Amino acid sequence: MAGTLMLIAVYLLPTDGMKRNVASSIDIFYTESVYPQQVQGYKTSQLDNETDAVMLLGAIYDRKPSRVLQNAMAVPHITLEGTPSFCITLKEYLWDGYEPDGEADYSRYWHGYMIWLKPLLLFMDYADIRILNMAVQIFLLILLITELAGRKMFSCIPPLGCALVILNPVAVAMSLQFSSIYYIVVISLLIYLKCQKKIDQNLWIYFLLIGMAVAYFDFLTYPAASFCIPAGLVLTQQNGNWKEKLQALIRWGIFWTVGYGGMWAEKWLIGSLILENNIFLQAFI
Repeated sequence: MAGTLMLIAVYLLPTDGMKRNVASSIDIFYTESVYPQQVQGYKTSQLDNETDAVMLLGAIYDRKPSRVLQNAMAVPHITLEGTPSFCITLKEYLWDGYEPDGEADYSRYWHGYMIWLKPLLLFMDYADIRILNMAVQIFLLILLITELAGRKMFSCIPPLGCALVILNPVAVAMSLQFSSIYYIVVISLLIYLKCQKKIDQNLWIYFLLIGMAVAYFDFLTYPAASFCIPAGLVLTQQNGNWKEKLQALIRWGIFWTVGYGGMWAEKWLIGSLILENNIFLQAFI
């Protein structure tokens, strides 16, 4: 219910300012194209401008403003026949003034990222959000490393560094789509370190909530990281032999899966009721 109400709230916001701000930075999609690699030949440096364009198209589209509930559940976006990518659709719609000839939606997903993307687009363009994204992610990473060092958990810092090298923080910050899991991972690690004693007594709730957050905010990127990295940190703080730790890992995985799958299924249920359409059937086709 909280997730639904937050989406409804941001879909009450006017979209005119959002459109202007997205249009002011549309040249990024024109010059960078769909999947640009910051370092040619390295896939880890590749951005996903295509999915970012889908997210922006959904954020700025206001289909029948009186149907806020339906818009929040369907997250519709315009389509242009014959365009080979969403990046070009965004350019032709906002720069060239093409009239949309249709619409589509992704009602199977929560699209929780809209609760921060739509408000930000009222005041910032896409380039501004990229810079803000990078600054916030660096700040959170500094907090995390400081917390690990302060607790003398120095052995956890090198594995964390290796994980970040694989993820490539610059690519993550430059792509809105990649950012959700990064935030969930880093914030969940910070919460565990700050509230370890309480969380250790209820680890099942901790992993359940992480799974729910992933289902709500993620747009199908690398959800496994949101379980594996926090679980790795928690394991370093647990006593017992390897069999006991393996059993604990399996239990946490089950609760993460219940949170992830259950939260996602709730979107299908709530969306089906509001949209009067069987999203369960759509999800399995």
